[in-house]
Amino acid sequence: SLKNTQDCFMARLSNDQKALLDEMMQKKICTAATEVILEYGLQKITMSKVAKAAGIAKGTIYNYFKDKKELMQVIADSIFKPLEKRIREIAASTCDPLTRLRKIAEALLETFSKHRKIFALIHEANMIGMLERKSQPFEKRKMILEIIREICKDAIGKNIIRPENPETIAEVFLGMIMSVNVSKMTTNTQRPVSADLETIMCIFTQGLQTNQNEEITNE
Repeated sequence: SLKNTQDCFMARLSNDQKALLDEMMQKKICTAATEVILEYGLQKITMSKVAKAAGIAKGTIYNYFKDKKELMQVIADSIFKPLEKRIREIAASTCDPLTRLRKIAEALLETFSKHRKIFALIHEANMIGMLERKSQPFEKRKMILEIIREICKDAIGKNIIRPENPETIAEVFLGMIMSVNVSKMTTNTQRPVSADLETIMCIFTQGLQTNQNEEITNE
């Protein structure tokens, strides 16, 4: 009946509104928690301090997070999930292999540059056991490495780079990116992402790219 249809629509609308409000509250709490951690450090974070920073009652936090570990995990997920989505989209694109590698490097460098302080917190939280999924950072690295390796295989198959071990090539490529990120974090260097990207791609391509023009000439 029309009434039942209307009732179902209103119930669904109400659930959607509640889900949206819950998401907004979670983001508000995570933002407050990040501010508290940056001010006091991971060891001194308390739900009371987070609640005060968020402008809500302490009990309200427990409607969304069971403890500090879950709260820290959601903060980590807010960085890792969009990054993973972006990298998978790049990998699935029809761009040539070197363009895909360049875009992945750019995604990693940009994300780290934008969330440098949070990455430092995630690393520290992982080291002291404050993440629910302690192996998550290592799993993400493994995922990214596998994607880069497959792109390198594609590049080798298309004679764009020399037929070296794709696993080693992937490790070297990701290693350059992560080394730059860690160096910038530990030294607080404010070098532009574009400069780092150009250097990494220059080193990578000049060291591995085949001289296709010379091969054509010899033929």
